[in-house]
Amino acid sequence: MTPHHISDSAGSGTPRIIWHCGFFKTATTFAQLLMRRNMTILGEHVSLFPKHVHTLELRRASQAYLRARNEASRAVFDAKVKDIVNRTVTDGKGTAIVSDETLCVFDHAAGFIDNLEHLLDAIETAAHPARSEFVFYTRDMEKWLQSWHNQSVKSGQCAQEFGPWEEAITFDKDWDAIHARLSAASRAPVTFISLEDEMKGGAAPGMELLRFANVPEDSIAKLVIPPRRNESLSPGALKFMISLNRSDLREPAKRQVRRLVMATPDAFS
Repeated sequence: MTPHHISDSAGSGTPRIIWHCGFFKTATTFAQLLMRRNMTILGEHVSLFPKHVHTLELRRASQAYLRARNEASRAVFDAKVKDIVNRTVTDGKGTAIVSDETLCVFDHAAGFIDNLEHLLDAIETAAHPARSEFVFYTRDMEKWLQSWHNQSVKSGQCAQEFGPWEEAITFDKDWDAIHARLSAASRAPVTFISLEDEMKGGAAPGMELLRFANVPEDSIAKLVIPPRRNESLSPGALKFMISLNRSDLREPAKRQVRRLVMATPDAFS
């Protein structure tokens, strides 16, 4: 799906907030590192809230609300969203990018899209009258699911092989269908950007997100591009980690073993 560009909000008094909520395992970490490495250049045009310290309180409030779904947690969440809006207004750029794929709870694949639908509606409602827009990167569906499973095993959340894990997914594994669901979840527009399309010709991930925010091409050309890293488990390491997650070891011991596996990936190649 082709990204659409909307005029800047600077000077209008109504900020434009671009919520880059994922999808995880679509080079989101790289895009956030790109923002942090280039805060000075990009900060001339847009307010930036890349994951970690800039979104920590919002992330905690969002995950707490999605798990509890009560008035108290919603009030805290709403306040954190409004804080982002107020900081954008104070910054005076008119447009902000909030990039954090972990705003949504994704402990298990089965209910992920349900949580995401609820999150989009809650963000748009809390941020009003700011103009919210949601941007998601996508990639080949099968590769995305395999990468998600890999990450779930690596983090200790999953002890299943890929086949049974995928069978538990209840949402339609089709990007057009997912886009339709998310678009219906709130009044804010939802844009999907194909990671594969963006990277054709050697472009770095995250560039289309910056263009979507109307960052000028001459500024994009000046950006320092960070090195890319592949943190996926090899097939051998993945098999070992599944066995580890199924074992009776205490969790502190499991964490130590996971760190050793990640530190010595060649041992399982």
